Amino acid sequence: MEKDEDQVNISFRLLESAPSMAIVTAKGYIQSPEALHLRETLEHVEAKKVKRVVLDMSSVPYISSSGIGVIVGYCKSKNECEGCGAVAVIGLARSVQNVMHTLGLSSLIPQFENVLSAINAMGIEVDSNHIGQICED
Repeated sequence: MEKDEDQVNISFRLLESAPSMAIVTAKGYIQSPEALHLRETLEHVEAKKVKRVVLDMSSVPYISSSGIGVIVGYCKSKNECEGCGAVAVIGLARSVQNVMHTLGLSSLIPQFENVLSAINAMGIEVDSNHIGQICED
């Protein structure tokens, strides 16, 4: 029987009060096959013409180098199109934070404590009635 953390789920949702923003939520271990799924999900998000994206990785205990590569590539591409700070990440595991810091990638990908702080840093206003819905898993 698989543990919950072994089951991978990558999804996204557009914010109703900020239609140019999406939150991509990943759950489970991200290795090569899941990295491909993450890339496909991000491509789907791009098709929606969003300008800002928050990657919620708070339920991801491990990301392989291929998963980190997908995140870094997406951030570089998105920042080139939309300007610096177009992508924010929340909840990276300490081990992944350490790898990104060692590789000098910390400045490329802003990291925040939670979705609301990431959204605020991006300068997007979300009405208080919608905040609870944003933070749900």
